Amino acid sequence: FQESVKGPAGFDAAVAGIYRTLPWLVLQSGMGTGNLWGPRFGLGTGLRFKNYEMDIGWSSSGGLFNDARGTAFGITQRLQF
Repeated sequence: FQESVKGPAGFDAAVAGIYRTLPWLVLQSGMGTGNLWGPRFGLGTGLRFKNYEMDIGWSSSGGLFNDARGTAFGITQRLQF
C-alpha cells in the first residue's frame, strides 16, 4: 500500500443494516473500520411514504463518545414520482 493525497492507503471495510419497524418507519445502523478515520459507527432513522422519503443520521469516527475524533449529522430528503 502507498500514501495518497487523501491519506493512508489500505484496507477499509464497512457493514450496514436497515430494519423496517412500520411500513413508513425504518431504523438504520452501520459500522466500519480502516484507513484514515479508524473505527466508525452510525445510527439513523427514516420515513418512507409513497412519494417522499427522509433520512436523519448520526455518525462517529475514531471511537465513541469522548474517544471520538469526529462526529457528523446528516439529513436527506427525496421526492419520487
